[in-house]
Amino acid sequence: MDFSGLGDINLETVIAAIALIGTVIVWLVDRYFLRRKRLVYRVQVDAPIGVFPSSHMVDVEVRYQGAVVPDPSIVLLRVDNAGGPDRGGGVGQI
Repeated sequence: MDFSGLGDINLETVIAAIALIGTVIVWLVDRYFLRRKRLVYRVQVDAPIGVFPSSHMVDVEVRYQGAVVPDPSIVLLRVDNAGGPDRGGGVGQI
């Protein structure tokens, strides 16, 4: 095909252009028309479990379903409903 000045365009170029345009259209629809709400999360606490300093008199181990957990920790996540549509950015998004 010859599109007067664009040179010789092959089928792969046309398919790539259609895929690129389709991707941009789907992204725009998802971003600006669906208006999904967003959830954000923040790690409040990530503390290891154990006896510090380690003592020879006390042996502490954490088990989960019968198996010993090698490096146990307690994690506290704070999950909030941001209440508005997703506009990018934020602490961590789900």
